[in-house]
Amino acid sequence: MLDWTTSIFEVLFPAAVLAGGVVLAAWLALGIIFHAGVAVTMGLHMFIWSFCATYPAILYVSWHLLGR
Repeated sequence: MLDWTTSIFEVLFPAAVLAGGVVLAAWLALGIIFHAGVAVTMGLHMFIWSFCATYPAILYVSWHLLGR
């Protein structure tokens, strides 16, 4: 079940980028929670920083795609 949830979450991510606003903020928050869970579960303490470091770039691209 979790493998399908992760796959669907990743496949729908471009739609969240194009939706922008609250949808993108919620999507990124869920991404942070997911990566934090992976970091804690697997003991990869630097894992969350490498993925969350890309979130400002994702926001930047979304803002420019939507003309904000």
